[in-house]
Amino acid sequence: MADTVKQSPKRSHLLTALGTPSFALLWSGQAFSTFGDGVYFVALAWLILQLTGSASAMAAVLVAASIPRLIFLLVGGVVADRLPRRLVMLWADLGRGVAVAIIALLTFQHSVQMWHLIALGVFFGFAQAFFIPAYAALSPLIVPQDHLRSANSLNALSRTLSGLVGPGIGAALVATVGISWAFAFDALTFVVSAASLAFVTARPLTPAAMPAAGRISVRQTFADLSEGFKYVAGSAWLWVTIVLAAVANVLRAPFAVSLPRLVNDGYPQQVCFSASVSGGLHLDGVCLFGSISVAISIGGIAATVLTGMLHTIPRRGLVAYLALLFGNVMMLLFAVPWGREIGPWMLLLAGAADGFAVMVFEVIWVTVLQEMIPAEKLGRVSSVDWLGSLALGPVGIALIGILTDKVGAALIFGGCALLLVAVDAIG
Repeated sequence: MADTVKQSPKRSHLLTALGTPSFALLWSGQAFSTFGDGVYFVALAWLILQLTGSASAMAAVLVAASIPRLIFLLVGGVVADRLPRRLVMLWADLGRGVAVAIIALLTFQHSVQMWHLIALGVFFGFAQAFFIPAYAALSPLIVPQDHLRSANSLNALSRTLSGLVGPGIGAALVATVGISWAFAFDALTFVVSAASLAFVTARPLTPAAMPAAGRISVRQTFADLSEGFKYVAGSAWLWVTIVLAAVANVLRAPFAVSLPRLVNDGYPQQVCFSASVSGGLHLDGVCLFGSISVAISIGGIAATVLTGMLHTIPRRGLVAYLALLFGNVMMLLFAVPWGREIGPWMLLLAGAADGFAVMVFEVIWVTVLQEMIPAEKLGRVSSVDWLGSLALGPVGIALIGILTDKVGAALIFGGCALLLVAVDAIG
């Protein structure tokens, strides 16, 4: 456990945290598991399409996962502050690995049904409710404090890279060896992640913060939750940012709901890609939508590399909100009728700017949480933070979807971008 407690000189580099063996194990296992997530969602979507041919069936599975995640997220924060976070993550990964392996077996036997997938979604959401706050609160118990930004940049980098590579691997597996093997591959990634966690060492919390299991009662759980909410309510920088993030996530729903409509209506070319001599870039709706998603990931990768390599970031809170302000000003580009020659370039630029801005904020925010929040409260505070971020998401998706059909995607992007600029200014 010596690698978890030694102090290091004040230095920063993207790869610095990998010098701590336990973090290198944790990051490698979770990075592999994150790639598996991309494979899983492609396989799941294709399986549901084969079973039902319905988009609403996919929505049902996603809702089945979101409900237990929201219900148990705060309890997961309490557990992360009461029990060893490494073990909470390990059992969550093993459980999800077994669940996906069962789905793989059922698909091999051609006996999988929709209720199996809904049950899988419920179990995934339940496991994530415990995994998310434990993961958010584990790094400060592994790496020195001055390596936290490197650790968070690496974690963000693995997520953004998975957005580029994971779905491609999933599509290749489904196309070449079949859906069953794609699910089996995802199950394997959870086993690898759990195995890496088995060898991670972390500083334990104080005995007072980790009572015996028999003392964790329903009454104690509510008392812990109350303490977590009181801590957040007593810290203006915390509750203001959480409230603003909840509002912002509603206003960011156009990226999930309105963007496909925007690119399909504005760029309906019959060819997937072509570039004219004059410099115009021609993409049909599907290809442009996919390219914007790639641009968002590339912007996020650039942000994680930059924030991980900077020695210091002075006035981090201001930098974080200025990054969001920049990204949301660039979001206005989606509202402009550029025309087919320059339009795709502008939308790709706007997507990259959004990915960059969001990831700068995320790395800074998570690092500040880990540095400022007492270790014994970090799980609960992280769960409140996540709950604030996720709670209004379904409302935003439904509301923006209705408004997009009524007034058009471009106007929705413009209105939401202007409101987000106001939110950032408040922050």
